[in-house]
Amino acid sequence: MDCTNFGISVLKEPEEYTKNGKNESGAQKYKCKRCNKTCTNSINKAGHSRQDKHRYNVDIFKQLVNKVPLRRILELNNIGASVLYNRIDFFYQQCRKFARAKNKYIAKQDLGHLRLSSDRQHYITNWRRANDKRNVMLYNLSTTDEASSYVFLSSLNFDPEAVVKDINQMAYDTGDLELPIAWRKFAKYRLDDNEEDPLDPQTTPHKNGKNVKGMQVLVSYTMTSHFVYLKELLAKTKTLTLYNDKEGSIANIIKNIFKDRILNNSLEAFIISINKARKDQSRKKKENLSEQASKEFKKFKSNNPNLSDFDAKSKFFDHNWNNAITTNNTKWHAHPTPSAEEPDKVINWITERKDKDTNKISPLMVMATLNATDRFFLSLRRRITFFERSISSASGIKSIGSKWSGYAAYNPAVLVKLLEIFRVYYNFVLVGKDKQTPAQRLGVAKRAYSVRDILYYK
Repeated sequence: MDCTNFGISVLKEPEEYTKNGKNESGAQKYKCKRCNKTCTNSINKAGHSRQDKHRYNVDIFKQLVNKVPLRRILELNNIGASVLYNRIDFFYQQCRKFARAKNKYIAKQDLGHLRLSSDRQHYITNWRRANDKRNVMLYNLSTTDEASSYVFLSSLNFDPEAVVKDINQMAYDTGDLELPIAWRKFAKYRLDDNEEDPLDPQTTPHKNGKNVKGMQVLVSYTMTSHFVYLKELLAKTKTLTLYNDKEGSIANIIKNIFKDRILNNSLEAFIISINKARKDQSRKKKENLSEQASKEFKKFKSNNPNLSDFDAKSKFFDHNWNNAITTNNTKWHAHPTPSAEEPDKVINWITERKDKDTNKISPLMVMATLNATDRFFLSLRRRITFFERSISSASGIKSIGSKWSGYAAYNPAVLVKLLEIFRVYYNFVLVGKDKQTPAQRLGVAKRAYSVRDILYYK
């Protein structure tokens, strides 16, 4: 305050200042000619609101994606909770901006042939609806390229922008609560009602309460929008093979959304079912089971010594094509060599056509797996606290009812943001043993990006 230029804007009297480079966020720095101290023109901060302590951003970002609990982040950086959540909002917006630019590039490219796996993961939260005291379980559907491990989409069935009071009021006003879910205008949301006793907003806390944001979206709507966007994103890509986890309505959703690509033979889709009860067994026991399941194939291979291992597996599928296990008019083909990670693996060809040569389908069934998406899910659980299995789930308790979970988030909006932050980090920053990121392997990036590249992307 001793400087005569104190309080005088550089815009009003630019002759009193000289340019002195730029800071980390790209804003112009100036040096005062009177006292030689530096300052920054806040107008040029590239729209990064409330980022006055941006020097902490890279550290906080790295701590978030390396499983440092939020309380420890506050302690390590000597910041308050409001500052941390402001940073998370900023990281989320920058990651969305960065991903949006890359998606525009992907949408214009023919990426050749992609084998994509789609799987789901569930998260227990400490978030509870007003009229339901049970913990809410949310659903994440992710689709990953098997060759590069690039995660195209991760969709959580939660809308952080929906205002609970407004949606429920409009649903009541339009008579939605009196209709079956399929006929509702606001059918995608889980409204505060039940079939026997619809709630009147006049008597619920939402009528005169705060405008609470965030509503759970029905899984079928999340799944449908996920694949609709995936179709648009990869419209230029020549051929696609989709491998999907067994889910009630997923086969019909895929056949309806990709009908045109199925008819022009540019897409094939499969459902993969594994024995999840055996996934919790010891590694040794799973390897023994895998060895036993492969006995028939090894006998077939010994009778066809001139075939490569891959060709032998393809021929094995053809050889046993008519021996498929049929349940509820659905044909399941047993994989000849199920891995220890995917015990008792069977495959259903959901885009089956009578005029399609099975010789072209067998190789795709040999490669059928959900490994890439499972690796992403494992990284997500190991690197971000909120996505770790709950203490109750880890103990084998399937339903935790109204119990508090030590790892769970109270506000699912944080899960939406951290999921996208980690997806971008996983695709563009995190390098594998080959020293490349998934984006480099896919061919949509020439180098591995740094956290700073993403945070200050314009």
